[in-house]
Amino acid sequence: MSPEISSAGEALGPRLEIEPVGDDPSALALVGELDPHTAPLLASALSERTDGGAEVIRLDCARLDFIDSSGLRVLVEAHRTLGGEPGSLRLTQVSPTFLRLLEVTGLDERLVIESTS
Repeated sequence: MSPEISSAGEALGPRLEIEPVGDDPSALALVGELDPHTAPLLASALSERTDGGAEVIRLDCARLDFIDSSGLRVLVEAHRTLGGEPGSLRLTQVSPTFLRLLEVTGLDERLVIESTS
């Protein structure tokens, strides 16, 4: 994926960073924006975990500034890949705006929301 270019011609870095959380290889922190440009980064990181045998993945969303339908699609696909069991994909530190989006789409019934911010 090539970086975006600002109007001044400078490369803008990735707008999403995916960081490990502690020693748990299946726990990731999302930092930035989850949109059509960055969703493939998360899809790849989640695939690495599921291909490695992870049965539960925990995503820390405390520093997730934005998520759109492409980001939600990645979460749904990861949930399915993990077997679709309640609790296979767990979200922590979910913002009120993100929580409302999950409620409106019904994903709050499929994904476990461990905590809100």
